Amino acid sequence: MGKNEKRIISGQGGRPTRVVSEQIARRILDAAGLLLLRDGYEVTSMDAVAMQAGVSKRTLYTRFPAKSQLFEAVVSDVLDHKLQLLEANQEVHGDLYDQLLTFADQLHRIVLAPEIIGLERVVISEAKQFPELADRVLRRLGEIAVRRLYELIYPFLPSDGRGERLMYKDAEIFLVMVVLPPLRNALLGRSEAGLGGVNRDFIERAIDLFVRGVQSDYSLSPSTKKERVGSHSRSENEE
Repeated sequence: MGKNEKRIISGQGGRPTRVVSEQIARRILDAAGLLLLRDGYEVTSMDAVAMQAGVSKRTLYTRFPAKSQLFEAVVSDVLDHKLQLLEANQEVHGDLYDQLLTFADQLHRIVLAPEIIGLERVVISEAKQFPELADRVLRRLGEIAVRRLYELIYPFLPSDGRGERLMYKDAEIFLVMVVLPPLRNALLGRSEAGLGGVNRDFIERAIDLFVRGVQSDYSLSPSTKKERVGSHSRSENEE
């Protein structure tokens, strides 16, 4: 048992309360996150995590019997924290371009944060050992981002605007245009993590093209829209 751990549970009969137990779990996740994102999965040992967290190996293994379980817990913990920021209903103002530009800034602050870039690198490097984990990270981020984009775009549609499925496709395209390029550059080390690696001119131009495209599409006549929607539906069925 680590010195910090002894100090925390002293006077509790050797059994930590629920609050203390949560504090210990928090220290373990913070310590494991620091080591895993800094040194990688293979280099980080359970002994090192226990020492960094100030807990005994017994305490650590009681909560996380295997390093793989600890790794997945760290990934989920970091991801959940960032997703809470993304899901927060942050009020935005202005026309569609202004709102999308504000949302792009929010996305970049989350996706390009150093801890997320570090997380992505570790997950990618261990993709063979944890194939579902890499997919889960991207899927969860994408699902929430697409839903928020849908909520931003919808108020700017005419009453007979596109169907929900096609709007979600538009949102996915927006992510590919605006988020993927700076994320890829940060992961490959071509630019630094954080907003400093964002090419603002590129992002503004991409959003301008996106807005012009969707506004032009939404202004099509009902008959043309029906024909295009039918074409999309046939293509999806053929896939």
